[in-house]
Amino acid sequence: MFKKTKKEVSTDQSGPFIEIELYNEYAFVSGTELEGSVHLNIADENLLNVDKVTIQILGEEITSVKWKKNSTPIEQRNTILDKRFTC
Repeated sequence: MFKKTKKEVSTDQSGPFIEIELYNEYAFVSGTELEGSVHLNIADENLLNVDKVTIQILGEEITSVKWKKNSTPIEQRNTILDKRFTC
């Protein structure tokens, strides 16, 4: 397996940002459980009157099959997880 480091998705951290920190040590394969934290910083004057924050977690599996060398691949998508959490 490949070594996996902490994954961060963020903008300039002087303003609002979201950071996703995954604790898994190795690359992800089908069936691997993910564990981590989501950090949300909304310390901005334009965001002080927010009523709620909703986080959506979406998990999909994508299967792609190519029958012949020069043929167009056939792709099938299946949603495994689609959850929303209001903080």
